[in-house]
Amino acid sequence: MNKRMVETESGKLQGIFGWDPRITVFKGVPYAKAPVGELRWKAPQPVEPWDGIRMADQYGPISCQPVPGLNPAEFWTREIHPTGTEFEMSEDCLYLNVWKAEDTSAEKKPVMVWIHGGGFCAESQASPLYDLTNISKQYPDILFVSIDYRLGFLGFMNFERVPGGENFKEAGSLGLLD
Repeated sequence: MNKRMVETESGKLQGIFGWDPRITVFKGVPYAKAPVGELRWKAPQPVEPWDGIRMADQYGPISCQPVPGLNPAEFWTREIHPTGTEFEMSEDCLYLNVWKAEDTSAEKKPVMVWIHGGGFCAESQASPLYDLTNISKQYPDILFVSIDYRLGFLGFMNFERVPGGENFKEAGSLGLLD
């Protein structure tokens, strides 16, 4: 049996080794339909199931935001993004990542969800700062999940005073609904 493969309600996922081979990582797992087109200003919708095995070896696209790495004097540029962001930026950003320590038991585990910082307008789980391999090693009985969600105006724009805004009641808190 492949220990790095799991079956979810949406389909099978093939994980990869973390930087420590005792940790399995599932990267770029969609948790909702892409919030684009008709779904742009709507609450997240259930993800479409997939056939076959989905490779979970790459982070999903990061939410639209100011491009990290543009200001050479900024700490984030010098320390985290010295060559600019190395990840695709897209409105299609509703992905999660899972870190799981090697385990042979079939017991259910508690889950810790990690939400990145950035003041609801920047950052993503793809940043090296948020790799959860180390904490997974320290707490092997916990499943660690990190999520990306809509940021900035795509996640928090309030349409109440815009003509026709009543059609977008959920907008203004979409990032939280994600």
